[in-house]
Amino acid sequence: FTHVADAQARLVVRNALTPFKARWEGRAVPRVTYAEPELAQVGPTEQEAEQSPGSTRVWRYDFAELDRAIRPEGFVKLVTTRRGRLLGATIVGAGAGNLITPAVLAVQRGLPIGALAGFIYPYPTMSEGMLRAATMSRRAALHSPGGRLLRWIVRLGL
Repeated sequence: FTHVADAQARLVVRNALTPFKARWEGRAVPRVTYAEPELAQVGPTEQEAEQSPGSTRVWRYDFAELDRAIRPEGFVKLVTTRRGRLLGATIVGAGAGNLITPAVLAVQRGLPIGALAGFIYPYPTMSEGMLRAATMSRRAALHSPGGRLLRWIVRLGL
């Protein structure tokens, strides 16, 4: 990928010209296949994550549910640890390569999926698919034992 060569060249120049040395970190490299439909990924796919030790969760949101979906074929799929750290993302559909960037940042920084749900996304845009997929994890948390306890406390006014 051209963007990988560019990033590696910038790293070499930085290490050659400054005292602040950096190492190559390859886990957050976006991969884009320019086909019809377009495919963009960062981190492990769902199948790759299932093969590694530790449990994962998958959150998927279909483009057909978006108000901006002129071409509704496609989806956003986020793969997280059980505790919610984003491991990887897959986007299939028109403009997928343009939509993957927030997930690249989250994987690179080791952010939780909630960080993606905390961004303000312009409406109506296809980037909302990332928001909707990330928000699904928050909804699931409300139905967990801790979420039910929190709702009970709020109802009591404590």
